[in-house]
Amino acid sequence: MAAVLFAAAVLCTSCSSSGHPAQQPDAITADQTAVEYKAEAARLVLSPGWSWPADPTPTAKGPDGAPQLYQRGWGTTRADTFWYCSWQRRYLDPAVAPTDRDAALSQLKKVRDTHFYQADLLPADQKILDDQLSHAGLGDTTDMQNNVDVNCPGKGEQ
Repeated sequence: MAAVLFAAAVLCTSCSSSGHPAQQPDAITADQTAVEYKAEAARLVLSPGWSWPADPTPTAKGPDGAPQLYQRGWGTTRADTFWYCSWQRRYLDPAVAPTDRDAALSQLKKVRDTHFYQADLLPADQKILDDQLSHAGLGDTTDMQNNVDVNCPGKGEQ
């Protein structure tokens, strides 16, 4: 369930390419979305071995050839979720030492300070994410593993 909510929160922030930008005052271009992404990436530290995509610019044109517009905050959320996925993968890696797993869980708990958590998740969805972190801290990584399997890229992917 949490995996589906995570995907829905990320996917629902992209706007349709229909309509004129003046009719969508919060709509921003792909390039503006990349600026958001880079600004958020500059304040977050990825898990060891991970790096930010060289070009986080999303698709600039929709399937109809019209400019693809994005909801303000979409680039920030993409950076937040990429960061979160990097730390989830570290936490779930069986080769990681227990002290490093603890450090990864500490990083994961910082999700509560992100735009993704604060602006994109409803309180009920925040609780699901909080429960996922609590369960992982108690040794039950089922929900976290499901989220990673469904929503998270590997190293170097976006």
